[in-house]
Amino acid sequence: MNRSLATSVFLSIVLHLALILALLSIKYEPPINGQPSVVYFTLQQLDDGDDLRDQHAGETASNESADARISIEATERIDTEPTIVEVDEIVSVSENRAIEATERLDVPTYTEPTQSEVLSTPVLADTPPEGRESLLDNSDDLTTIAEIDRTIPPNYSDFVPPAPETVSIAHDQQVMLSERFRTWAESYDRMDQSELSIAWEYEGQGYTATFQRLPVRSDTDIDQVIVEVSTHENGKTLSTEMRMKRLAFSNFAQFVDRWDPNVQIHDDEIDGRFHSNSEIYLGYSRSVKPRFHGKVTTAARKINTANSRGQVPRDEMFLGGLETGVRRIALPKHYLPFPGDTTFHEDQVQYFEEDTRITFYPDGTYGWQPIDSTAPQQRRALSGRSSYILGVDKAELHVKGVIKGKVLVYSPQRIIIEADLVYAHDPKATPDADDYLGLVSGKSIEIADSDVTGPGDLLIHAAIYAKRRFVIRNYRARENATLFIYGSLTAGSVSATEPRFSTHIQFDKRLKNMRPPSFPMTNRYELESWDRMWQEHRPPFH
Repeated sequence: MNRSLATSVFLSIVLHLALILALLSIKYEPPINGQPSVVYFTLQQLDDGDDLRDQHAGETASNESADARISIEATERIDTEPTIVEVDEIVSVSENRAIEATERLDVPTYTEPTQSEVLSTPVLADTPPEGRESLLDNSDDLTTIAEIDRTIPPNYSDFVPPAPETVSIAHDQQVMLSERFRTWAESYDRMDQSELSIAWEYEGQGYTATFQRLPVRSDTDIDQVIVEVSTHENGKTLSTEMRMKRLAFSNFAQFVDRWDPNVQIHDDEIDGRFHSNSEIYLGYSRSVKPRFHGKVTTAARKINTANSRGQVPRDEMFLGGLETGVRRIALPKHYLPFPGDTTFHEDQVQYFEEDTRITFYPDGTYGWQPIDSTAPQQRRALSGRSSYILGVDKAELHVKGVIKGKVLVYSPQRIIIEADLVYAHDPKATPDADDYLGLVSGKSIEIADSDVTGPGDLLIHAAIYAKRRFVIRNYRARENATLFIYGSLTAGSVSATEPRFSTHIQFDKRLKNMRPPSFPMTNRYELESWDRMWQEHRPPFH
């Protein structure tokens, strides 16, 4: 063997030994206990070329653009939880898109890593060469960045705290809070609105109530107040929330301030809430009796049945219950069709300075002409918002027809109903119908004589508010008809209706949550909702 050949053999042995030592330095551990491994790859641009490109990129480097200088770096987890690898810089490959790769060998369901497990610097993956080559050659093993984002939550600050747990409020606390809520509902209008919270103690335990009045969005909304009561118990913060709603007079099927002792409720049927600030008079017998389908409340201590004959069980008349001696609900001293700070468009308001007959039409228009005038009727469309038809000074407004829209008719003097007054869309058949009519008078609202209305029944769809009196003209006429009111009736007092009309009032259920435009409101709130549960609040990372 000559020296040249010996030198070549020696160098070959040295190179092979170096290669073997390099391969032995790469440690590979299989999954422990059969658990799958997860490897995350990131393609990064290198500042200069080195042997990593030749050793690890393999065919991928040759398949990419000649100018692409890339390497593959990875980290392998050998326990049950995956590792998050931060991406320092992502380069575009030949398709002008960034790729972040992950190899999933039966990837387990993701579980949240601890913060200490998040690696700030990628490390070289201890992945067998054949595994790397497979990943590089198979595009199915690559996922986009968006897919990685769905796998790994960005950070802890995005976590939503768990929902508070609920605990039943103890009976004695319920009784105490119910009494508090009742007091607040009755006196909220007199409370100092600058005081947004009230604190008190009950059996040595402190409580705080905060009040938040919800803004109304339109002239048909009803005021609402949210009351949150909180306390501390056994190191926990507990709270409960109730919602109070301000009562509109249109929330009652019938409301009477002063009952006329000469008027008896005899053959009448009222389907909805009934309230009177004074004693009401019933006239019944074994064969004829009034029927109240909703709850009846009165500020008086009793019901007057002096002119009745025979015995009729109360539960056959007061089907929704009877409560006497409740607090009086006053009628407002003054009524303005809309608050002074409210802005209305010109097409929403029309004023009448003389007695005028107004007829509504099912196409959403209305016409008018002065009473006893031979002038032709004028006509215009109701506003697409709320419409206000207002009498000025002593102007009387006579109304009839079919209403399509939301309308308030107001007279400081008198409104006279001359014929049927109904909605274009019957809310009994169409519960989401959007037609509303409010009739509001500073003095009286009257049903015209029978020679004007004609014989037979009379149908009114409206919420009615007559501050002084609701009157049936010529009520002694023996028509034996029925006055149907679908909506509500509020009056300072009511006249007799029989024998001309027996009365059937059915509450429009839509009026529970809405009212005709700017319809009068009471000064009373009532409890609308309360689940009688404490909510236990915990810190976000309890």
